[in-house]
Amino acid sequence: MLARRLVKAPGSLGVSLVAQMPDPRIPRPTMTYDESKVRLHRIVGAIFTDMPPPIAGGGEATSADTVPELARIEVAYRVREDSAIPLALPGQVILGGAELTPSDLNALEGRLVAVTLADGTSIFKRVGARLSGSLAHLRQFETIGGLGSSMVIATEAVDGGISTPVMASTRQVLGVLYEHS
Repeated sequence: MLARRLVKAPGSLGVSLVAQMPDPRIPRPTMTYDESKVRLHRIVGAIFTDMPPPIAGGGEATSADTVPELARIEVAYRVREDSAIPLALPGQVILGGAELTPSDLNALEGRLVAVTLADGTSIFKRVGARLSGSLAHLRQFETIGGLGSSMVIATEAVDGGISTPVMASTRQVLGVLYEHS
């Protein structure tokens, strides 16, 4: 099983499957097949899971009968800006889990979250490190795409503190749906 981009020239009899290369030092060749010899499935999204990848040499994708993250989805958000490119495009939908407490974020460093700020705006970021000492109520939320920026956000309001955005609600992002209409 391969998870690749389909390329088909008008009027051709074959299809080519092109791979994205996360590491250009390890190329994945374009593969061409007779269209009648392959079974194509549209990929409609991605689930961010801890499931192990396919066994080496066993393909680039594998069929999964159960994915625990699907049962944890509680909310969906529509992406409005382009800061999450290439992970999520404007108009696509990200899938969120249960609401998190500030202390839950310690175990989620490096994971994706949707954060709603006290002013009502929402952002899609990667959980970064918590600051230390008297600034322990502040946490770095890192960019996930090539167009966004990282932010320092207060995980709780503190009187007399520095002026920084305050987190109102946070949920782990469990996946993204690519199709939108």
